[in-house]
Amino acid sequence: MKPRVLIVDDSLTVRMDIGEALQSAGFDTVLCADLRSAREALAREGSVLIVLDILLPDGDGLDFLKELRSSPTNSPNAGAAAFHRGRRQEPRPGMGAGADEYIGKPYDLGLLVARARALTQADASGGLDWAAACW
Repeated sequence: MKPRVLIVDDSLTVRMDIGEALQSAGFDTVLCADLRSAREALAREGSVLIVLDILLPDGDGLDFLKELRSSPTNSPNAGAAAFHRGRRQEPRPGMGAGADEYIGKPYDLGLLVARARALTQADASGGLDWAAACW
């Protein structure tokens, strides 16, 4: 079974770009433009990894990540990755919110796919319940 990745970004271009790269790498992807649709997709399908933008039209991605991390009803097979639009040398804002990884924008698709593989392999081997990354 392919690892499912939920991609949450308000930019259609970013969602499609990341979605295509991860699909080509063997992931099952679900694309969401906002937190509302991300919540619906998680409730419906679950996920191993969530690629999450920090700034979304209907809320703060970091608050959503904290909500996921603290929820006792959250699926143990869910993971999260968050994204930041700032410069790469800025502090990693998602790391304090429970992110397992931080990737700055502009992003490197090769790096993103490699980190997604590493995080989902850790999940498959029992190394973590779910993964969180930020950008």
